This record gives sequence, structure tokens and C-alpha cells, in this order.
Amino acid sequence: MPLILVLGIASCSVKRQRIGGWLLFFCGQISIGTLGALLMVLSNYHLYLAPGRLGLQRWLALLVVQCAPLFTGIATIVAAAFLLVEQTWDAVMRLRYVLIAHACAAALAILIDFKYFPSALPERLGAAAMTAVWIAYFYMSLRVQSVFLTRDWDRYQS
Repeated sequence: MPLILVLGIASCSVKRQRIGGWLLFFCGQISIGTLGALLMVLSNYHLYLAPGRLGLQRWLALLVVQCAPLFTGIATIVAAAFLLVEQTWDAVMRLRYVLIAHACAAALAILIDFKYFPSALPERLGAAAMTAVWIAYFYMSLRVQSVFLTRDWDRYQS
């Protein structure tokens, strides 16, 4: 949580720049969240090697709920990096599609969690809600449109 607070303060301090504010916060938040998920998988790697005590169904469910959002999270980081480098509307469109795939992976994980891992639901629902917020941001933000589509962000600066 403290990293998100630091990220929020940093995002506010550069919100007048082309790449700043909510866009910078998105990049940091998705990176921190995906890195956290990756560290959790790596720290519990023994659970993913073989079914063991979990049984085959729960083991497969665990693989899906951990790996699907992790892979789409990594894909989101890659798409966001392309957006920051290319700064084109096509890169925004790619990021939107990857975010939708990430939301689908989160929805699948939520459905599986209902049956196999109900204690993980609050965290999973929170992550899915944040993904929905970011999808809405990249579809509705005037800043995203003015920076990447119309390229007139500089005229708003005085």
C-alpha cells in the first residue's frame, strides 16, 4: 500500500506533462500489481509443480487463477510500455484489447475462486474492479484522446 501512495503523489506532481497523472499512475499500479503476483507465484512455486495434497482439480484451478491473470498482467505491462514508447493511437487500441483480455482472465479467476478458493474473492474482486476502472479510463479519458489521438495536449498547458 505505501508504494501506491508514493506512486499517487508522484503522479500528481507530473500531471501537467504529456505522460503523467493517471496515465503514470496506471503504469505504476499495473507494474506493482503484476510484480506482486509474480513474487507470490515464485515464493510458492512448490504448489505449482505437482498436484500433491491439492488433488488434480484444485491444482488445475490454482494454476488457472494464478497464471491467467499473471500472463495477461505481463501482457498489459508490455502493451503499456509500447504505448509509452510509440505514443500512437494504435498503441492505445492495443492496450485496450489487452486490458479487456486481462478483465476476462480476472472474471475466469473469480468464477473459479467461487468454487475452489472463496477466501481469495475479496482481493480478486478488487483487482477486477481496478481493471474495469482502467478500461473505462482508456475508453473515456479526454487526456488519452488529446495526447494520443488529436495530439493537442500541449495547447492545454499555459
